[in-house]
Amino acid sequence: MKPENKKDALRVYLAGTITTDDDYFQEWRVKASLYLRERGIIPLSPMAKKEIDKSKDGGITSNIPNRAIFQRDVAMVRSSHVILANLKVKGYSEVPVKKPIVGTYCEMMLANELGKPVVSVIEDDHYLHNNHPFVVEMTTIKFNNLEDALDNIYTYWNWHHQARSGE
Repeated sequence: MKPENKKDALRVYLAGTITTDDDYFQEWRVKASLYLRERGIIPLSPMAKKEIDKSKDGGITSNIPNRAIFQRDVAMVRSSHVILANLKVKGYSEVPVKKPIVGTYCEMMLANELGKPVVSVIEDDHYLHNNHPFVVEMTTIKFNNLEDALDNIYTYWNWHHQARSGE
C-alpha cells in the first residue's frame, strides 16, 4: 500500500554498523533503501552525505563535525516511524567486525524512549544480542536476516502506519 502523499509515507531509519571492513555493511543500506522506496516507504540513512573512505578504525571518514553528525542522526531517529536496527556483526567475509556499534545502541535507546518500534536483524549465533536485557527489551521484533525484517516493515508496520493515518 503506497501513500498518495509523500508526507504520509512511513519513514524508516536504517541503524547499524558503519564500517569499511566488509562490503556488506555498506551494501545492506543500499538494498534496504531500494526495497523501501519501491514500496513508497522513505528510508532515512545515517550514511547520507558521508564519504566512503576508510578510516583508521574501519569506520567512515567525514568532513562533517561529530556534533553535527550526532544531531542529524538524532533528528532522523525522531522523525522516523520505525527503526531498522541491523545488529549483524558478520558480513560477507563471515569475520566479525571489531568496531563496536555504540551509535546503533544509542539510536535504539532513543527510539525506545520515543515509543518507536525497533525491528532488529540479529544473527542466531550472537549470544550477546540475543540475550542482553537491554538489546532484548529495546527490540520490538527480531529477525535473523534483512529480507524478513524488510518484509515485516512493509507488511505490518507500513499497514499499521497507513491505518493510523486514516487511509
